[in-house]
Amino acid sequence: MSSTLQIVLILAIVLLVGAAVPLLLQVRRTAQTFERFLQGAQRDLAQIAGDVHASRVRLDGLSDSLRESIDEVSGFARVLGEAGRTVKDVNGRVKQGIDLASSLVESMRGGFRNLLPTLFKSRPAQ
Repeated sequence: MSSTLQIVLILAIVLLVGAAVPLLLQVRRTAQTFERFLQGAQRDLAQIAGDVHASRVRLDGLSDSLRESIDEVSGFARVLGEAGRTVKDVNGRVKQGIDLASSLVESMRGGFRNLLPTLFKSRPAQ
Protein backbone atom coordinates (compact mmCIF):
# COMPACT_ATOMS: atom_id res chain seq x y z
CA MET A 1 0.00 0.00 0.00
CA SER A 2 1.24 3.40 -0.77
CA SER A 3 1.97 5.82 1.97
CA THR A 4 -0.49 8.32 0.52
CA LEU A 5 -3.26 5.78 0.72
CA GLN A 6 -2.26 4.99 4.27
CA ILE A 7 -2.33 8.64 5.22
CA VAL A 8 -5.73 9.09 3.59
CA LEU A 9 -7.06 6.04 5.39
CA ILE A 10 -5.66 7.23 8.72
CA LEU A 11 -7.17 10.69 8.16
CA ALA A 12 -10.50 9.10 7.25
CA ILE A 13 -10.41 6.98 10.40
CA VAL A 14 -9.47 10.02 12.53
CA LEU A 15 -12.31 12.04 10.96
CA LEU A 16 -14.72 9.16 11.42
CA VAL A 17 -13.69 8.73 15.06
CA GLY A 18 -13.77 12.51 15.53
CA ALA A 19 -17.33 12.61 14.14
CA ALA A 20 -18.38 9.48 16.02
CA VAL A 21 -17.26 10.74 19.44
CA PRO A 22 -19.68 13.71 19.55
CA LEU A 23 -22.37 11.47 18.12
CA LEU A 24 -21.72 8.85 20.81
CA LEU A 25 -21.69 11.56 23.50
CA GLN A 26 -25.06 12.81 22.24
CA VAL A 27 -26.43 9.25 22.24
CA ARG A 28 -25.19 8.90 25.83
CA ARG A 29 -26.88 12.16 26.89
CA THR A 30 -30.08 11.09 25.15
CA ALA A 31 -29.97 7.71 26.90
CA GLN A 32 -29.45 9.43 30.27
CA THR A 33 -32.36 11.80 29.61
CA PHE A 34 -34.53 8.86 28.59
CA GLU A 35 -33.51 7.01 31.75
CA ARG A 36 -34.49 10.02 33.90
CA PHE A 37 -37.78 10.21 32.03
CA LEU A 38 -38.43 6.52 32.68
CA GLN A 39 -37.60 6.91 36.38
CA GLY A 40 -39.99 9.86 36.65
CA ALA A 41 -42.64 7.95 34.74
CA GLN A 42 -42.15 4.98 37.06
CA ARG A 43 -42.69 7.21 40.11
CA ASP A 44 -45.74 8.79 38.48
CA LEU A 45 -47.16 5.43 37.52
CA ALA A 46 -46.60 4.13 41.05
CA GLN A 47 -48.47 7.17 42.40
CA ILE A 48 -51.27 6.68 39.85
CA ALA A 49 -51.50 2.98 40.72
CA GLY A 50 -51.74 3.89 44.43
CA ASP A 51 -54.45 6.46 43.69
CA VAL A 52 -56.40 3.97 41.57
CA HIS A 53 -56.14 1.37 44.33
CA ALA A 54 -57.33 3.87 46.95
CA SER A 55 -60.23 4.88 44.68
CA ARG A 56 -61.18 1.24 44.18
CA VAL A 57 -61.13 0.66 47.94
CA ARG A 58 -63.35 3.73 48.47
CA LEU A 59 -65.73 2.56 45.74
CA ASP A 60 -65.88 -0.90 47.31
CA GLY A 61 -66.80 0.69 50.65
CA LEU A 62 -69.35 2.93 48.95
CA SER A 63 -70.95 -0.01 47.14
CA ASP A 64 -71.11 -1.99 50.40
CA SER A 65 -72.72 0.99 52.13
CA LEU A 66 -75.15 1.41 49.24
CA ARG A 67 -76.02 -2.30 49.36
CA GLU A 68 -76.71 -2.04 53.10
CA SER A 69 -78.88 1.05 52.55
CA ILE A 70 -80.84 -0.70 49.82
CA ASP A 71 -81.34 -3.70 52.11
CA GLU A 72 -82.58 -1.38 54.87
CA VAL A 73 -84.96 0.42 52.48
CA SER A 74 -86.18 -2.94 51.22
CA GLY A 75 -86.81 -4.11 54.79
CA PHE A 76 -88.60 -0.85 55.56
CA ALA A 77 -90.76 -1.28 52.46
CA ARG A 78 -91.67 -4.83 53.55
CA VAL A 79 -92.57 -3.58 57.04
CA LEU A 80 -94.58 -0.73 55.54
CA GLY A 81 -96.43 -3.17 53.27
CA GLU A 82 -97.15 -5.42 56.23
CA ALA A 83 -98.42 -2.42 58.21
CA GLY A 84 -100.64 -1.47 55.27
CA ARG A 85 -102.14 -4.95 55.18
CA THR A 86 -102.70 -4.83 58.95
CA VAL A 87 -104.41 -1.44 58.70
CA LYS A 88 -106.59 -2.80 55.89
CA ASP A 89 -107.53 -5.83 58.01
CA VAL A 90 -108.31 -3.66 61.04
CA ASN A 91 -110.31 -1.29 58.85
CA GLY A 92 -112.33 -4.23 57.51
CA ARG A 93 -112.99 -5.55 61.00
CA VAL A 94 -114.01 -2.10 62.26
CA LYS A 95 -116.33 -1.76 59.28
CA GLN A 96 -117.85 -5.16 60.05
CA GLY A 97 -118.31 -4.10 63.68
CA ILE A 98 -119.94 -0.83 62.61
CA ASP A 99 -122.19 -2.66 60.15
CA LEU A 100 -123.16 -5.15 62.86
CA ALA A 101 -123.83 -2.37 65.38
CA SER A 102 -125.82 -0.44 62.77
CA SER A 103 -128.02 -3.46 61.96
CA LEU A 104 -128.43 -4.12 65.69
CA VAL A 105 -129.53 -0.53 66.30
CA GLU A 106 -131.93 -0.73 63.35
CA SER A 107 -133.36 -3.97 64.71
CA MET A 108 -133.73 -2.47 68.16
CA ARG A 109 -135.36 0.64 66.73
CA GLY A 110 -137.82 -1.49 64.80
CA GLY A 111 -138.51 -3.53 67.92
CA PHE A 112 -139.06 -0.43 70.04
CA ARG A 113 -141.29 1.02 67.33
CA ASN A 114 -143.47 -2.08 67.54
CA LEU A 115 -143.20 -2.43 71.33
CA LEU A 116 -143.97 1.13 72.42
CA PRO A 117 -147.45 1.38 70.91
CA THR A 118 -148.29 -1.93 72.51
CA LEU A 119 -147.07 -0.83 75.94
CA PHE A 120 -148.77 2.52 75.89
CA LYS A 121 -152.12 1.43 74.44
CA SER A 122 -154.91 2.92 76.28
CA ARG A 123 -156.51 0.40 78.48
CA PRO A 124 -160.23 0.43 78.94
CA ALA A 125 -161.33 1.85 82.23
CA GLN A 126 -162.68 -0.62 84.66
